[in-house]
Amino acid sequence: GRHSVDEDVRAAVRENRDAQVARICALVSPGAPASETIRLGIEGWIAMLDTMLLEWLDGSGVSREALVQLACGSLVGTIVTALQADGQIEQIEQMRHLSPGVFSSR
Repeated sequence: GRHSVDEDVRAAVRENRDAQVARICALVSPGAPASETIRLGIEGWIAMLDTMLLEWLDGSGVSREALVQLACGSLVGTIVTALQADGQIEQIEQMRHLSPGVFSSR
């Protein structure tokens, strides 16, 4: 992106992103490899998170609490949508413990 020009920086960012994708996939699908749909969704979410964090650090005016809520809610939404796309509806219920606030009816 616009914040990384150096190839070493890009490689470090890619390595970190791959590690984060693997960690989240392992949480979502602990007994088996995560589906390609879930992996792709998480990859996209991390790219979005990077952008949100950079914008926030640049002084977006969004509170830290709102940023955390947006990040957590959008991750859960991404995972739930990927599970729906994969036809794994029963696994969605198992996701409630990760972010109970997202599933509440406020």
